[in-house]
Amino acid sequence: MSGMVATPDGSGCEHADPGDPAVLCGAAGAVDGHCLAHLSPEQRATYLAGLTPGADIDMRGVTFSYELLHQLLTALTRRRRGRPVTGAKAKFGDADFRGAIFTGRVYVTKATFTKDADVRDVNLNFRDVTFDFRGVTFTGNVDFHGAIFTGLADFGEATFAGDADFSGVTFAMAATFDKATFTGRAYFSAATFVGGAIFGEATFTGLADFNKATFPEVPGSGGAMFGAIFPGGTDFSHVTFTKGALFAGVTFTVGVIFFGATFSGGVSFDGATFTAHANFDRVTFSYALFRGATFSGRQRSRNRNLSATGFNDVTFADYADFSHARLPGAVEMRGRVPRLFLEGMEVDGDLVMEVAAATVDATRIRGAGRVTLRVRAGQVDASEAAMTGSFSVQGLRGPIQGVDDSGLSYPAHPDQPAVVTSLRGTDTQHLVLTDVDLSRCLFAGMHRVDQVRLDGWCTFAFDPRGRRQVLAEEHHWRASRAAPARTASRTRGWTPAPDGVGVVSSPRLEVLYRQLRTALENSKNEPGAADFYYGEMEMRRLSHRDPTSPARGLERLILTAYWLLSGYGLRASRAVTALLVMIGLATLGFATIGFSHSSTTAYQMLPPAPGRTAIYQQIDIQGPRPDWATAFYHAIDSSTSLLRAPGAVPLTPYGQAIEIALRLLGPLLLGLAILAVRGRVKR
Repeated sequence: MSGMVATPDGSGCEHADPGDPAVLCGAAGAVDGHCLAHLSPEQRATYLAGLTPGADIDMRGVTFSYELLHQLLTALTRRRRGRPVTGAKAKFGDADFRGAIFTGRVYVTKATFTKDADVRDVNLNFRDVTFDFRGVTFTGNVDFHGAIFTGLADFGEATFAGDADFSGVTFAMAATFDKATFTGRAYFSAATFVGGAIFGEATFTGLADFNKATFPEVPGSGGAMFGAIFPGGTDFSHVTFTKGALFAGVTFTVGVIFFGATFSGGVSFDGATFTAHANFDRVTFSYALFRGATFSGRQRSRNRNLSATGFNDVTFADYADFSHARLPGAVEMRGRVPRLFLEGMEVDGDLVMEVAAATVDATRIRGAGRVTLRVRAGQVDASEAAMTGSFSVQGLRGPIQGVDDSGLSYPAHPDQPAVVTSLRGTDTQHLVLTDVDLSRCLFAGMHRVDQVRLDGWCTFAFDPRGRRQVLAEEHHWRASRAAPARTASRTRGWTPAPDGVGVVSSPRLEVLYRQLRTALENSKNEPGAADFYYGEMEMRRLSHRDPTSPARGLERLILTAYWLLSGYGLRASRAVTALLVMIGLATLGFATIGFSHSSTTAYQMLPPAPGRTAIYQQIDIQGPRPDWATAFYHAIDSSTSLLRAPGAVPLTPYGQAIEIALRLLGPLLLGLAILAVRGRVKR
């Protein structure tokens, strides 16, 4: 460095160690082969008197006590009449403190380094040492590479106009950079913050590099707190936060990388703003809070598969909370998240999540963007969602490639589809459900129910006999009507409503079934639509059990007959059984009171009178009634021939009435049976 004050030959300090004369100090020489610490009082006073503010100094390897450092700072402070000006700051030119040892409090408050400052490998070797750089201004570059701060390090309100290199630094106690300003590049790569770190309200205008920094857990340490603004690029890749980290309210303007980082004690990004891309790929979280955070970055144009904010191959040990986060940009997540909270998110961009999760809370999610949730075996609550863009929930039956979900407590077997538990209050105009289990889903209160799309294999609950698909709300309604004491034996297999879930009335269930039937018909699921038509008719027939439903006696009577005879035209067995019973009863009626005796016309000769020709008299000879076999065949023939001409079998008025009933009801029941079979096999 130019202008350095050193010994003429540039050799190190020749002061011998009192304990071992063969060991020399070796620090940078100041006068006559001795460093500043080993000068005589007269030599030191002369040397310091020759320094002026802004002078270049070489203090490599010098051991500083508090008094010696104070004398050096006083010498570099502007004087008036031989005395330091009140409030003036110490001013350094090129300053080289490499390998310096500070044995007392290091107090450099409000000093100014006008050129480069080199403090590499500095060692503050006592725990009670305080390294105080509050308000210091570094006009040039500053290099603390490899320094060890065994005491408190305070850089609060310091200004780094050039590059600041803290890479490899060890902070054994707390490190404070509160309200510090980094105009150039700031390097904290591989730094170790044993006692925690505070970067509250700090500003990083250039690159902020924390790559492979470590924040270990030490009793009494405070973790890491960042309330900073990062207008430049930020790199936290492979950082280890053992105790915890706070990034609440932080703004990342250009972009931030957390690739491969580890948050063992949890982290909070509440209210943080990610203006550009953010990379959280392969990050391991204990838990993470992103409540109220803003993700504004859009997808990169050159790679449409790479989202601006990525959580790919991410692992959460407990939960991730994105409640009320704003998403004008794009976020993509793939990984393991036992509990995922998306409540109240505003999505105007793209949100794609493919997660192995036990529970997903997507309640009150809203916006004009696109939301795609692919969930493996977990429970999804999407109630009160209002998306004007597409909203898709898909169940994944197989493992997610590259995601280890071992040890995850799924509500059901991992190979079972994801369970959607509630859609109450959701606007389903743009909702698509694919391969999900809807057996416990609550539908009451949905908007535009008939417009929901059911793709893939979506399953509903079944009635206790397993014959038809039903809504969970019908289970609750029937269980509440069966008995006040909701025991399994009294409710006949119907599931009572969980605690806190209200029972839906039969008229509302009727409307729900009708609208969902339309949705199933639009999805070409005719068997499912048939089951929901059955449920709709059941709610109409049984509405008299609901005190809120108006009395409809005649309609109920007709519906009851419709149900008994054919199961609303959906139970072929009932229609066939009714047809057979009717044929049997008709056979009995024909054989007993329906057939009249047969008669044969004959001519009987009367006794002839003398002189007259023979005279014959017409008589009717009554024969036996037709037998049971004739009655059976006539009943079958009548029940299958609506427009057949009257037969030759004589009928009584009762028989004629029976025949008319057979001609009307027989084709009707036969047609209902055929329609029921068609409804079950049609796709």
